[in-house]
Amino acid sequence: MVDKYPEKADVSIDDFLNGNVTFWRFSRLLHQIYQGEEPLARRLTRKLMEYNRDESRERTARKVRNWMHDRNETGRSQS
Repeated sequence: MVDKYPEKADVSIDDFLNGNVTFWRFSRLLHQIYQGEEPLARRLTRKLMEYNRDESRERTARKVRNWMHDRNETGRSQS
């Protein structure tokens, strides 16, 4: 059987408590899984606009830029 997650590792509680565990940031995950030709920020903005046509393009693009630089969390509404 092929491991679907080759980067996963068995981590002990000691590793976690001693700070020997690396957590992925959302921006890293986005870059790691995206394989398209279109620039990632442009693609995310365009696709998000398809789902939420009521939000301005500028606001959506800002949200995406923030995600790409780990400046805000996903899943929270922004005022």
